[in-house]
Amino acid sequence: MFEILLAYILAVFLLIATPGPVVALVIRNASMYGFKTAFFTSIGTNFASLLLITFAIAIIFRCI
Repeated sequence: MFEILLAYILAVFLLIATPGPVVALVIRNASMYGFKTAFFTSIGTNFASLLLITFAIAIIFRCI
């Protein structure tokens, strides 16, 4: 079971690390509103991803 969880966590982190809509949002906010807004946007999106990972792990442990 630990191997499945580790593979899942690795897959999630790799998907988060790839550029996508979040990177586009941060770049847009940086160009329009400056560094401070882009910084808080990146902190917020990373916190949201961490929250989703936590929920997913909780669901996995409950179902297995």
